[in-house]
Amino acid sequence: MTSSQRSVGFGSLVEDIFGLNIRGLITIRDVIVRPRVVAEAARDEEWLRRYTPSIRLVFFLLTLTSVFRFLWAPKDSAITARLSEAFQGQVPDGMEAGLAADQYMAVYGALYPLLVVAFVVLAAVFVRVWGREASATLRIRLHLMVVIPSSACSALSIWTFALYDGSISTNFVIATLIGLTIGLLVDFVMAFRCVAATGQAVKIGKALLFSVVTQTAHFAAAGLSANVAVVVATNGI
Repeated sequence: MTSSQRSVGFGSLVEDIFGLNIRGLITIRDVIVRPRVVAEAARDEEWLRRYTPSIRLVFFLLTLTSVFRFLWAPKDSAITARLSEAFQGQVPDGMEAGLAADQYMAVYGALYPLLVVAFVVLAAVFVRVWGREASATLRIRLHLMVVIPSSACSALSIWTFALYDGSISTNFVIATLIGLTIGLLVDFVMAFRCVAATGQAVKIGKALLFSVVTQTAHFAAAGLSANVAVVVATNGI
């Protein structure tokens, strides 16, 4: 080993797999505590070599959410049982509804992170809340930076799947609406702290536009992922 080489440890393996290390945790912390500092770093090609690129971090958090969702929905879970029930009579002859439910979860989990990032990137290109001088690349960086906290909240809150008893009860609906509201508020607050605006009213308007568009992108990604997953599951693809 030469003097310029560093020893390879567990952090190197994590970096190899996800491109993520302790710098990612520092990025999450600073986005929450001092977002304007991270926003300024986003204007540098290499993020000042201090922060993890926002697109990489958001994709990691969304993938983590999908992994957690899969872990909280094993074959004997209420969610899998309800999916199996829904697929009864819709799958090809000789195919078990339980297998269709497993395929649905796998396809949904694989597609959702990709589509969320794709739709959010698309939204960032067309929704201009970062000032006229911001390039498309910078808008994408900043947009994804702002949604890091809500993405982290999604990953942490997925454990509530274990509480699902298989019925669409009032409590389940209320819990779902609370989760959506929290995501909307987190995105609004983060955007309000970062967007470029000359007055409070304009700043509130831009932050509201940002949060609504971002949550709409999540809904669109979830809907498209679910539809594709249903097609794959019911046709045994």
